[in-house]
Amino acid sequence: MTITKLQSKVMAEMGRKGGKMSRRTLTSEQAKKMVKIRESKRKGGDEK
Repeated sequence: MTITKLQSKVMAEMGRKGGKMSRRTLTSEQAKKMVKIRESKRKGGDEK
């Protein structure tokens, strides 16, 4: 089964729309917490 150019364009637009909708914004506080947790996991710590 092959996809037509029109179908391809429609699917691409749906993907773009979904990507825009699912994006989230992080506050600097949230980002710092995420980095702290990631670094503690890397070191083998159990910090939350």
